[in-house]
Amino acid sequence: MAKKKSSKKATKKIAKKKATKKVAKKTAKKVKKVAKKKVLKKKPAQKKITKKKVVKKKAVKKKVKKAPAPKAAKKVVSVPAAVENAPTEVVTPEIGSSAPAQNVEDVEGNSVSVQELAQKNRHLVLYFYPKDDTPGCTKEACDFRDQLSRLTEKGALVVGVSPDAKESHQNFISKYELNFNLLSDSEQKLSKKLGVWKQKNFMGNSYMGVERSTFLYTDGKLAKVWQPVKVEGHVSEILSVLEESN
Repeated sequence: MAKKKSSKKATKKIAKKKATKKVAKKTAKKVKKVAKKKVLKKKPAQKKITKKKVVKKKAVKKKVKKAPAPKAAKKVVSVPAAVENAPTEVVTPEIGSSAPAQNVEDVEGNSVSVQELAQKNRHLVLYFYPKDDTPGCTKEACDFRDQLSRLTEKGALVVGVSPDAKESHQNFISKYELNFNLLSDSEQKLSKKLGVWKQKNFMGNSYMGVERSTFLYTDGKLAKVWQPVKVEGHVSEILSVLEESN
């Protein structure tokens, strides 16, 4: 009888253990399900893309494609004023022609007629130079200054011409004690009429300027032209021509 009672107790214990295990498994499954639901709730829901939104996006893309590209601005090539004002034809005065009827300003601001100077003097030495107080122009001016008495004896009036203003001429005369008049051809009217305003090149650059030149008028008519002039010995050449003509 005692053995039967012990076996019954053993079977009951085993049954209880099995029942406890089943309950534990069920609760564990329920816990996992609840945890999964919480995780899913935390994830942000993806926005639904409707057909209307897709159509709008496509329309915007088409508009962007159809928009014309902006035209590139045209390049404006600037022309230097000196080259722009270049004479279309180079004038070459003929021997025997009259002095040009052109008025220019002297150092006092007076208007001087070149034609009248040529007519009133036996000889007019009208020499053109590029710029005051530069090495070559200073050397030439000083040569005329030093031999002016000999030129005057031959009946010649010496006049220098450049594009410089009268104030620049005044300083040039004062600095080197020049004993003859200088004329200001600031608008290059006289230079263009006698063909000394030309395109020049220096260090690969082109520009417009005065070509060193000398015109000898005798009795109002052009007798001799030096163009271009070499400064060294130039005044002596003029004196030789004057001696021959006298």
